[in-house]
Amino acid sequence: MAQTMQEVIDNYGEWAHGGNVAETAVEWECCGFAPEQAAAWLDARCWDPGAAQELAAEGVTPEQAAVKVDADESYGYYVDTIGYKVSNGDLSVDEAARIADGTIVAFHDDLYYEGDYANGSDEEGD
Repeated sequence: MAQTMQEVIDNYGEWAHGGNVAETAVEWECCGFAPEQAAAWLDARCWDPGAAQELAAEGVTPEQAAVKVDADESYGYYVDTIGYKVSNGDLSVDEAARIADGTIVAFHDDLYYEGDYANGSDEEGD
């Protein structure tokens, strides 16, 4: 039997609902997500339904949102998923989409435009 939105949200614990399962379930539903879709975003640690909605609108999938981003002064001094960092406000949806599609790569405390470094160049534009 399929789970309700409240059951799905509750399964992930307090980090996913902030202590208010019912209100959080309504927020996911208002953003257009079915319970199994919300679960996919929560698996990616994307706890904010609005962030999930914006990521989806930019073509980012829950699987892409589950990719971990290194610690960086601009994107939070912690390693976590794209989904979490967008939910937490440490990574913009645009930046997340560019990381997800491979336009930029987040590593070693900085973001590099992949095309600029594809030839082994150590400086942008070389």
